[in-house]
Amino acid sequence: MRCFTTGSVIFGMLIFLMGSNVAAQTEVDGDIDTDTIWSITGSPYIVPSSLDLLSGVSLTVDPGVEIRFQFGIQMVVYGTLSAMGSETQPIIFSSDNPPHTHSR
Repeated sequence: MRCFTTGSVIFGMLIFLMGSNVAAQTEVDGDIDTDTIWSITGSPYIVPSSLDLLSGVSLTVDPGVEIRFQFGIQMVVYGTLSAMGSETQPIIFSSDNPPHTHSR
């Protein structure tokens, strides 16, 4: 059994809480064939290959979620996409590719 002082427990909890936000990431690809919610806890959502939201199916994207697409990858929506961000929690669609740097 290990004993901790109050200071070390608080410090350990801070490291755990800080680290848990860094590790969150969800990879999605293929067909979305059931009603789905993308929440902030799974963000960012990485899309490495084409993604189809099938007819009759809904995808709800919660405020604050980030969706990152690989270069040239698309999402085709045949169903219902609901993505309502806010000023304080925008929904971000972006690239998962690092910016190109040019050297001479």
